[in-house]
Amino acid sequence: MNLIAHATLSWELFKDKKLTKDDANLLLIGSIIPDVCEFGIVDERQSHEKGLEFFKYLNNKNYYFGLGVILHGDRPRALDWYGHQYIAGKHQEISKIINDYKKCIGNLSQEWAAHIITEFCFDHLILQKDKTIPKRIYAALQNPKVESAIIDFANFFEIDKKHLKALRKIIRSKHFYKFLSNFSTIKGTAHSFRDFIFYKGVRDKNNSHLIKKLRRVTQSSLDFFRAKILDRPLVTLFERCTELVKIDCDQFILDVNVILRNMIKANKL
Repeated sequence: MNLIAHATLSWELFKDKKLTKDDANLLLIGSIIPDVCEFGIVDERQSHEKGLEFFKYLNNKNYYFGLGVILHGDRPRALDWYGHQYIAGKHQEISKIINDYKKCIGNLSQEWAAHIITEFCFDHLILQKDKTIPKRIYAALQNPKVESAIIDFANFFEIDKKHLKALRKIIRSKHFYKFLSNFSTIKGTAHSFRDFIFYKGVRDKNNSHLIKKLRRVTQSSLDFFRAKILDRPLVTLFERCTELVKIDCDQFILDVNVILRNMIKANKL
């Protein structure tokens, strides 16, 4: 699942507990931070499967941050694990729609595009009910206690100072806030997908030799401007896919809420 879904579904589990502002902020950021793997800062498998070990490493310090990391991942089975089952169930129908708009997905494989589009549609539907989530996430990132917890995360997952500095810049930038708030509209969601394609094109060539890298970044830029021409078809693609996800989005949220509560009890968290 994507960031909005992680923050919202984790918050739903504790919204009646009257958490302090610090604890609420720690939960929100803990629930999204494993996805810094998308920036190549930490190994995805590590950040999604070692949540329990990280929680124990904290030794009751920043409890809700550690819990948020666990609620995000694949082991123990939490939101990403069940979310990926949900996305797999949508794959065939979403792929049929993508077939009509293949020019809109750039160089992404159809399988990966279907996965990302389903996640983005899910986030859009969540923001239809509560548009304050991006602002709450962005505000939480300014909390000094959250900063301390991020350093704990960096130490445990062996993120070096250079990458930690880059991470801070990324998550505190206005671009990050814009990326999150875009999900409040279909057009914004489509634009965030377009930006994702551009970013992924640059990131995936990160280890190339300089000349090759520059050529490929230039190509990514051309793809980016070309994608702007395809705005209307891309928006239509997201409109159609959102209607498909809308059918059982709410039921999934209810079901996974029960599952996550049981997981917390089973692991005595």
